[in-house]
Amino acid sequence: MDIFYIVVSDDDKKKVVTTSNGHPCKFSKRKKARNFIDGRAYLKVKSPQIVTEIDDIEYYLKVDL
Repeated sequence: MDIFYIVVSDDDKKKVVTTSNGHPCKFSKRKKARNFIDGRAYLKVKSPQIVTEIDDIEYYLKVDL
């Protein structure tokens, strides 16, 4: 089973969306990740992508849940 993450472009860097305590937001379904993005206008403007791998991304963007 795949786990989905949200990656955004911010300051010309790819960043993984994390919770306020710094853990990447994990979604069991792509639709749940899409709903998370749709509920936060500030994420929509950062060219969000839903991915299954975040190993090569070093930067994080904290969001309030």
